[in-house]
Amino acid sequence: MNYYPHHIGDFNSATRHLTRIERSVYRDLIDLYYDTEAELTLDFNGLCRLIIARSDEERTAVEQVLNEFFTKTEHGWFHARCDEEIQKYRTNIEAKSAAGKASAARRAQKTTRKGSGSTASAEHQNYDESTSVEQVLNKRSTDEQLTKNQEPRTNYSDTDVSGAQAPVEPVEVIFGRGVPLLTASGVSEKNARSMLGMLRKTHGDENVIAALQACVDSNAMEPVAYLQGVLRAAKAAPKPRTSRADERASWMASFWQPVSQPMKDMGVIDAAR
Repeated sequence: MNYYPHHIGDFNSATRHLTRIERSVYRDLIDLYYDTEAELTLDFNGLCRLIIARSDEERTAVEQVLNEFFTKTEHGWFHARCDEEIQKYRTNIEAKSAAGKASAARRAQKTTRKGSGSTASAEHQNYDESTSVEQVLNKRSTDEQLTKNQEPRTNYSDTDVSGAQAPVEPVEVIFGRGVPLLTASGVSEKNARSMLGMLRKTHGDENVIAALQACVDSNAMEPVAYLQGVLRAAKAAPKPRTSRADERASWMASFWQPVSQPMKDMGVIDAAR
């Protein structure tokens, strides 16, 4: 992590009672924490060497700052505020990466549809993709609910009485699988449905389904923040431009398309007249 927000007011309020050496040592320890993205080592001599604390006064300052601002655990010296910022940073990076993959997948899908030239083939592809997303989200939501000792929701079948598989609408995938995913993270069902409805209206069903898939693939710890980050990044991504050749070909195809008109009955022509 090469960048982190430094809140001057918070830092000054928390360190006004420290000496200049202690304040400097505290900043060095925080920088080391963010740079390694992990708890500080329990090896006191090694830690002092990392931040160049050599004199007795500097080493004493390290000990005082650790005891006051950090929590000693079996894995090292833990800092709550630093760990919170690191988690936000990782979530943001994962969201941008997932948004890029989702955007590339949509572009590839549109290219495939355009090349096939078959509406039936495109509809079949949409159905297969929706079904795969539904299966993955169903597995994820069921696992999370059982982990939190909740009763598993009823898994409604997507087949009719005759045994034929019924088509899955995008809204069914979004609410049927998105609601359990959000409620498993602590969101109420009412708020989950309200949020998914707002995301559909703002970003469209296709983008919401892609974001849900990305959330499952990345095993996001905070689905709400992750979904919002993916959709914002996808919306901000530049859209591919249509070439002039493609526009001309589309125009020519529509121009030369034959128009069928009903034949009028003109009656029988009498040649003797």
